Amino acid sequence: MAAPEGNKFWMLRSKHGRDKLFTTPELLWEGACEYFQWCENNPIEAQDNKGTKNVNTVRFNRPFTIKGFCIFCDASEHWFTEFENAASEDFLVIIRKIRDIIYTQKFEGAIIGIYNANIIARSLGLSEHSELTGKGGKDLIPARTLSKEEAQQLWNDLRDGKFSKTWCLLSTLNFTRYFFYIKNKRDFVVGEHHRKVCALLDDVLSGKVKKVIINIAPRYSKTELAVKNFIAMGLALNPRAKFIHLSYSDDLVRDNSGEIQNILLEPEYQRLFLAIPTSTNSKKWYTKEGGGLYAVSSAGQVTGFGAGLVDEEIDKDEEEIIDEFMSCIDTEEFGGAIVIDDPIKPDDALSPVMRNKINNRFDSTLRNRVNSRNTPIVIIMQRVHEEDLCGFLLSNEPGEWTVLSLPCIYEEDGEEKALWPFKHTLEELKKLRDINAYVFDTQYMQDPRPLAGLMYEQGFKEYEIIPAGMKIRKSYTDTADEGSDYLCSVVYDEMPHANYIIDVLYTQKPMEFTEPATAEQFTKHKVNQAMIESNNGGRGFARAVEKQCREMGNNITKIKWFHQSENKIVRIFTQSAAVQNLCIMPKNWDKMWPIFYKSLINYMKIGKNEHDDAEDVLTGIIEQRKKKAGKLSSLVGHI
Repeated sequence: MAAPEGNKFWMLRSKHGRDKLFTTPELLWEGACEYFQWCENNPIEAQDNKGTKNVNTVRFNRPFTIKGFCIFCDASEHWFTEFENAASEDFLVIIRKIRDIIYTQKFEGAIIGIYNANIIARSLGLSEHSELTGKGGKDLIPARTLSKEEAQQLWNDLRDGKFSKTWCLLSTLNFTRYFFYIKNKRDFVVGEHHRKVCALLDDVLSGKVKKVIINIAPRYSKTELAVKNFIAMGLALNPRAKFIHLSYSDDLVRDNSGEIQNILLEPEYQRLFLAIPTSTNSKKWYTKEGGGLYAVSSAGQVTGFGAGLVDEEIDKDEEEIIDEFMSCIDTEEFGGAIVIDDPIKPDDALSPVMRNKINNRFDSTLRNRVNSRNTPIVIIMQRVHEEDLCGFLLSNEPGEWTVLSLPCIYEEDGEEKALWPFKHTLEELKKLRDINAYVFDTQYMQDPRPLAGLMYEQGFKEYEIIPAGMKIRKSYTDTADEGSDYLCSVVYDEMPHANYIIDVLYTQKPMEFTEPATAEQFTKHKVNQAMIESNNGGRGFARAVEKQCREMGNNITKIKWFHQSENKIVRIFTQSAAVQNLCIMPKNWDKMWPIFYKSLINYMKIGKNEHDDAEDVLTGIIEQRKKKAGKLSSLVGHI
């Protein structure tokens, strides 16, 4: 019997080198599990003709060995022994576990006849076969009671129940990688930040920590790790566990809930674990063992519940459900957790009303019910404001929270590095910072700072002559909301690289003046496309202006009105950098439109601004430009 070329055992290597594997106990254990899995996936092959002309390839289970593991770790057995002798207790726990698994695999394999009992006995250091035999020297299992097929099947069962399950439950990262591949048929690309997040989540599962805040940038796998797989793994550990999941959007928490159900319904999950959802209701569902998930918006009935329900009824029903789930979570052993993922939208974070609503909801709905230190709470979110939920909790509960903050750019040995180059290179991150420094510092660097100073502190570029090139003559008009507000109508040339401001009508005069004045502005400057906000009588204003344009002989201006529903303060701040970069004013515009000019250059980031009509219109111009760019990119994608 000869070994074919496929058995190149000496080519086996861990994806980490020796120095990396022996850095932490966690990496050493991960390397051991990779070695065990490799042995399972690569049986020993031999050729056997059994005295005939036909040559058959026979596969035998590959036994786990310390020497094989050392080869895998790129270390000699002598080096490993020396390391073990000097190892700390944390490493010794892992090394003992590795040796126990190797011993058990050989011992059980010898019992059921997969391995030669004499060889295994010597390998395990047994002077006699006493550990493989029963009373009077009889075999524990008679030698011929199992066929090879039966023995192989039994070993497969042992392997599947022991190593796949053990590897998955070793850490949240292992669980995520395993089921991410099952679902998506591709590997989960692991970054160092994933290891840090999962290590902290593992501490929650083991009961080491109870209050956790993880701050990380959007689209850096936070929901995949801390919501979907953390909850699915928690139910794998204890199918009676109950979870409460909150996020800013009711649709988002329901989507996450459905994804968790999908993991639990995977055949591989059901083969290894007991938790099976009893319904497809994404808002509230249970497992057969009594565990489950309740998913609800952190903004409550404001965004999370449908029309037709009375607020009092909603609050009562919700509180009863939370009380039901909380009683199961709040136990000495791990019984579940409260998982909060992005409790507030970035666009709402600049609104004190919305921030206070979220923070007060946490106080009234959750904090008052968390009367025991045994209730785990995991908050994972991008920072969006200095007074967001994280800032609120750290200010009101100093020293009570374990915080993991992961900025996208960090320093190592005096050199800037990207947190996850697979997602964003250092150069790409710097470009994002150049686009909007406040958003980048807050959401990507997890370093929210107070807004201060002027909104348009960089000032505006000016032009003397509009350059040649493709252009469209447009206008954007915001009618006065209240008696003291200004009507603001801006005519501009939209070009591929910028908007050149042509004319401004900025006045507090009544509609008897503004309607014909706006029509005259459109006609004089031969505006092609005019956008008019329809809020507070804007639709009637637009119709009147259109009628007067036609009476003036202007048949080229196409007037369109629309309702602006987004928060004005948030819009102005979010687009402030683009307004300064893309809106180019004519030279001496401070003298041409002095009130318009003073409003813009004196507009403050914080505090009470007397008017915001000029800022609102320039913001709208940028938003219309981005909408057009989005439509063009969509069309290109379908060509």
